[in-house]
Amino acid sequence: MKKWLMGKEIKSLGVHLIGERSQGLGYYGFSSHYLSSKLAEQRAVDFINRIKDTFETNVWLENANFYSPDTKSLINSLQSISDICRKTSSLLIVDLSHLSIDATNCKLPPALLAGKIDWELVVEIHLSGLAKGSDGTLHDSHSLTVPPILWDLVSELNTLWKLSPLQTKYLTVEHSDQDWITRKDEWLSDISRALREIDRINQNSEDKSSVHKRAQEYAEAYQVKILKKRIPGIESALTEEKINIETLHQDWLNSLKQRDVLRIALTHEDILPSENSRVIQLEVDFLEFIQRRFNP
Repeated sequence: MKKWLMGKEIKSLGVHLIGERSQGLGYYGFSSHYLSSKLAEQRAVDFINRIKDTFETNVWLENANFYSPDTKSLINSLQSISDICRKTSSLLIVDLSHLSIDATNCKLPPALLAGKIDWELVVEIHLSGLAKGSDGTLHDSHSLTVPPILWDLVSELNTLWKLSPLQTKYLTVEHSDQDWITRKDEWLSDISRALREIDRINQNSEDKSSVHKRAQEYAEAYQVKILKKRIPGIESALTEEKINIETLHQDWLNSLKQRDVLRIALTHEDILPSENSRVIQLEVDFLEFIQRRFNP
């Protein structure tokens, strides 16, 4: 295999995290279930390091479970795969279909498990169809279209995926069944949607949200609300003088920059003796500011 790889432009080798090949589903020829343990983790670490040394390329590790016996096992396996990636300097592929299947079968909302994924390591997301069995259990399907619930999940997780410092991320639709040859319109629909999603993801570099940027504005607006409530009649009195309370409040805040003010306290009880000279109380100082401005 190493000889075959020579001279080819290979970004990485993808590896499924599985258990013993002869156990569970592995006996039937499918990917066996990974149960996290110190021994299993160390085996995975040793194997990945051997691959990296042998083929001199990066390794991307993918979650393969979808029939976890319980919630604890599911959460532990997600933590384990992140630990393995960290120990081997590998990147992570999140199979969102597998994750959704595993979560739903364990009676958990898939989005709830997003917090257990180390999104700084995620380089790629895999999507496929979901099939529901007669007993209600979900199964992976490479012959069905990606359901709306997974597309919605991709959009929801976009914010978390921005945590990854990687400049380029990948979204793979696993439509590998031969049936797609006769269902080109459905195939193209999913591929087109994937291209739109990944373009949006790659264009949106991690930045501070608009809510974060406006947090100061929200605090200032709430201060005005407090002043109106604590100082009866102040808004109507200022309006009679053709003075806007929001503008006056902003002028007061600007004046604080000229003073050695540490912070504004909403109550007297919030002022510590040690900081008394540098902490002002909201309505007291605001009223004093009005007195100084209009009755010098």
